[in-house]
Amino acid sequence: MGISDALASIVGGKYGKHGFKIFGHKKSLEGSGAFLISSLIIVFFFTGKLGGNIIFIPVILTLVESFLILGLDNLILPMVGAYLIQLYG
Repeated sequence: MGISDALASIVGGKYGKHGFKIFGHKKSLEGSGAFLISSLIIVFFFTGKLGGNIIFIPVILTLVESFLILGLDNLILPMVGAYLIQLYG
């Protein structure tokens, strides 16, 4: 998730034109899209599966990341990701 988070920050900072605020913190659709795509690639790499329930994992992680602020995503996302891969992978 560190890779996805870093890509979201880079893409959002450089190309983020469609911003939104969550709890007073700025995010962008472009950054969230980068997070979603990179998470999808990572989940596919670790599970070897694509489709069905596997698609939900990056979507849920992207939604969770959008609502976490102050670095909490670095603590929470790995646990949520591991749980979801155990559940659906």
